[in-house]
Amino acid sequence: MNRDHVLFRIPFRCAALVAALFTAAVTLFAEPAVILYSDGSSRSGELSIMGNRPLILRLPDSKIQRKFQLADLVSITQSIESATMNRPWLYTEAGKVDKTYLEGSYPFINFATEVELVSGEKLKGHLISLAFRLRGGQGNGKLFLTRQIKGKVGETLEEKVYPVTIRFPKAEKSPAKPVTGKLSGYGKLQAATLLDVERNVVCPGTVKADGSFQFPPLLPGNYELYLRTDRFLLYGLAGKPVKPEELDGIRRVVPLADDFFPDRRLLEANGDAKRARALLYKRRSNFYAAEKHVPGGGYVWHLDIWNFHFDGEAWKLDTRQIPVRYKQPGSDSPRKLLKFDRLGRVAPGDHIELKNGEKGENEGQFICNLD
Repeated sequence: MNRDHVLFRIPFRCAALVAALFTAAVTLFAEPAVILYSDGSSRSGELSIMGNRPLILRLPDSKIQRKFQLADLVSITQSIESATMNRPWLYTEAGKVDKTYLEGSYPFINFATEVELVSGEKLKGHLISLAFRLRGGQGNGKLFLTRQIKGKVGETLEEKVYPVTIRFPKAEKSPAKPVTGKLSGYGKLQAATLLDVERNVVCPGTVKADGSFQFPPLLPGNYELYLRTDRFLLYGLAGKPVKPEELDGIRRVVPLADDFFPDRRLLEANGDAKRARALLYKRRSNFYAAEKHVPGGGYVWHLDIWNFHFDGEAWKLDTRQIPVRYKQPGSDSPRKLLKFDRLGRVAPGDHIELKNGEKGENEGQFICNLD
């Protein structure tokens, strides 16, 4: 069972509604694409990712995973790292490493994947296998990009047909731009993070002693900014608040989710009647070796974003991100949580300056004490 899902039974009468919502989501995020296969054939149509997971690329010699939407891409290219004909085998005895090889052979291919981004950057690594849906004049169908291909016994390498290149001819190129800023009057700036709202990725920034911060060049999109000082936590939430009855429905589901933090507080949620992003404050002090990690009676706390969808009867938790996490020693005073609308609509290239005491857009709204 996926721990990021709160499961409810879906009655049969809701199946058509759920299917319609899924189809609408697939169509909404489709991109025109041209696919070239290893045998020289090609197909074209509207390509979309099946499910709600983005394309994930693991970079070489690193644990870093980069996540992309189709709108981020100019092309995807699969190249062969190794291609061999292997003999089928079975373990000779259960629990032993000895193998018994059988007759015949099968093709086995390992791929490396290169993506070209709309920013012009090219990245090469290993793709986490992903399924796509292709719709167009040539008919509807599925397309799979995989890290490896294992053929059947008796097949040859030449008989295996796979996608070589996927091009997105209508991709609009846009240079990646940094986000910079400075904080004054809120205490010592300790950490700055951006949450990529569309790709659900947390981006750490660098901070300096003078209260300035900077993030590396970012792909186009909408970002939320979180700034932690020794006295405050400043944040913004993208979107518009959900209706009160929708917030109540999410509030009922939050305690049911599997989570290591039993003490969790729903602060607000933005979205609509179908999808919502909820902001939660979580803390715990009773964990293994707590005195070592948070001495003096301190506690660990998170500021989480939980992403929900409504299945027709109840809200379900899909994914979650942690833009802020902190091990607070007992010597620290509780921070005050302040909301700034400006911090919920950050775009690449922005420079943001916040000075305590300024009115208007730079005036924060007190939410609660993080105690």
